[in-house]
Amino acid sequence: MRPTISLAMIARDEAASIGRAIRSAAPIVDEVVVGDTGSTDGTPAVARAHGARVIAVPWQDDFAAARNAVLEAVRGTWVFVLDADEGVVSVDRPALEAMLERPDVFGGVVEIRHHLGARPGAMLATDAVLRLFRRDPRIRYRGRIHEDVTPSITALPGARIVRAPVVLEHFGYLEPAVAAKRKNERNLALVLRAIADAGDDPRLWYALGTEWFQRGDVVRAAAALERAFRMAPPAAGYGPDLAMKLLFSLRQAGRLEEALRLTGEVLARYPGSPELWALAAELLLSAGRPAAALRAVRAAREAEAAHRSAESVGGWSAGRMVGSGTFVSDVLAGQAWEALGRPSCALRHYLRAVRENPRFLPAWGRFAAFGVRMGRVGPLVRAIRRYRDRWAPEDGIPSAILAACRTAAGTDPAAYAAIRQALGKALGEPAEAPEEPTPKGNRGFAEGKGGATVGEKAIMRAWDEDG
Repeated sequence: MRPTISLAMIARDEAASIGRAIRSAAPIVDEVVVGDTGSTDGTPAVARAHGARVIAVPWQDDFAAARNAVLEAVRGTWVFVLDADEGVVSVDRPALEAMLERPDVFGGVVEIRHHLGARPGAMLATDAVLRLFRRDPRIRYRGRIHEDVTPSITALPGARIVRAPVVLEHFGYLEPAVAAKRKNERNLALVLRAIADAGDDPRLWYALGTEWFQRGDVVRAAAALERAFRMAPPAAGYGPDLAMKLLFSLRQAGRLEEALRLTGEVLARYPGSPELWALAAELLLSAGRPAAALRAVRAAREAEAAHRSAESVGGWSAGRMVGSGTFVSDVLAGQAWEALGRPSCALRHYLRAVRENPRFLPAWGRFAAFGVRMGRVGPLVRAIRRYRDRWAPEDGIPSAILAACRTAAGTDPAAYAAIRQALGKALGEPAEAPEEPTPKGNRGFAEGKGGATVGEKAIMRAWDEDG
């Protein structure tokens, strides 16, 4: 008999998104079961309209209990778990069917891409999560919050967990979604209650630190995360993310020197993390150590290459911030070379950053400010013309470029007027009339002519040839 898959969801007040989630999974599931935990916005009706069987699940301040109630109701031979703010991006159907037929496999880890920031696609983080497993009464979730089914599978003799050929995307970390749902208040209360119940569990202190981190309370976040870092086993899957949040919180709390001292210990524990090497470079730049920052950038790129090599032969990496070892590191390298007085090297890295990700707003901001400081925005204009068709309106890149130029121009309105005139056409907007006539000395500056070094010209020629 062919294996069947049940989509198992819990939801509350998710009418705006649950339909999209169910539609995305429909091609690979045989039934949909939604456990509604008390919606008042019509979520059950929307779910039923998309073919779901809806059951009422009384909310007991316990995510594991809610998910387990849905597991009792499903009928498929396999269970696929999806949240309402997620969706299926891609599935390799033949590979999935082969996986489901293997008698030794009891669980499948999928890739999930988290959209971060203000808009989808601007910044991504990837993770590996167990979302597919056999329907088996021995397999149940544990944990009041940040519930996990993995321990119940690994406790089964001979049960294997493998990579499932499924990719998901998650919209719940976008800033508008977080603000609208105010999940932090609910989650914080649940984490504190779980800590009171379980004591010194590093996963719970990590969860507590994450809640404070997301609220912007870096002082409390640093305290909780440091406690988790000291207790967590080095092999913990959440370790690199824990370390990254801890270092960032220390810096934001004004404890840069402490963050730098801890960086050595962190990198000794997780030497293969591009994200942590990139963050180390950022900390070193903040401390005025550009040469050391460049060494960290090189290590980030090497770690990124190692990850890609591993993924190409069937491995996978959890807790990845997309771009840490590529376009993010290039922006950091550009800053470092600027600080070292090597503008040609800085230009090469800014160009590479916008080529690797034309929608990465920080790269454009840094590139624009660099052009103003150097007195030549010609390379910026050429890059804008090449990549502007790949921008999305919601990216806000034109306004970010102009804001960076205005800041870099400082109190010289004539210089900014000249820059604005040069950029207006490239940005696809009507050029503003200068507030005052553009001085002769600023015309070449605005047009990107004159003063370009031999090295910069060579870099631009190579960039043109790369396409």
